[in-house]
Amino acid sequence: MLRQSLRHIKISFYTALLTSIALSINCIQIGTMPLSLFFERQIQTFNGKLAGLIWTIMQMIFHSRGARVTVSGDKLPKRENALVISNHVSGSDIYLLHFLAKKQKMLSHCTYFAKESLKWIPGFGWGLWLMGMIFIKRNWTNDQELIERAFAKIKRTQKQSWIISFLEGSRLTPKKLQQVS
Repeated sequence: MLRQSLRHIKISFYTALLTSIALSINCIQIGTMPLSLFFERQIQTFNGKLAGLIWTIMQMIFHSRGARVTVSGDKLPKRENALVISNHVSGSDIYLLHFLAKKQKMLSHCTYFAKESLKWIPGFGWGLWLMGMIFIKRNWTNDQELIERAFAKIKRTQKQSWIISFLEGSRLTPKKLQQVS
């Protein structure tokens, strides 16, 4: 009983800590909005560093709770642009990608494909928009132009990026997998 109560207190503490930091960062990000008209690349880089800060704190919490990550396979180059494709089975997928991004010195340069509905979430969505996330509707006809513009913007601003895609999203089911086979 005591152990479970302590666990709930820790979760509440971490949630309050992350929420207050995220809201503080969001206030700073919103303050940069007018400047983004004149200093697009610099503001995206700045907002990426702010996101990298909260993502680093999340990594610290992840590891303080006993999580360990083992990396195997080819050695990845540091500070190199990449298109990162991953599955999305649970929330821990994001922590694992952030672990790799931090290790490769690219944590503040992560640009996600995100479902468009997320950008309307006050605070969170605005932060994603200010960091230059690529919002999609999961419909190629509607998304093709958005994706082309996003890649053109990355090229134009020469923004260092890990462009991250969860191609299957979190909606893959055995039935949907069978339909595409």
